[in-house]
Amino acid sequence: MRTLMFRWMVVTALVSMGFTVAATYGADMEIGFARVDITPPMGIRMRGHPFDFFAKGVESDLYANAMCIGDGRTKIMMVSCDVAGISNEMAARVCRKIEED
Repeated sequence: MRTLMFRWMVVTALVSMGFTVAATYGADMEIGFARVDITPPMGIRMRGHPFDFFAKGVESDLYANAMCIGDGRTKIMMVSCDVAGISNEMAARVCRKIEED
């Protein structure tokens, strides 16, 4: 619950800052949100276990959430994932994809 409240506080602060900047500089702000289901398929090996443990079901879906704020020249993006961590390779792939778009 604390994590959810903290996330909303951060989102509210960023959106408020964006509107403040837009009002100060007369810029048009663009704000977008996205949510994607990243729940892995059944049978995938679960990390964090000292032995081979494979997924047998889904307790709750996992999501990646994103927020992007831009003023036509600069964009700021925040991404959160319902996972314990991501590899450096995955982070690099995501960064490349964001730069392409």
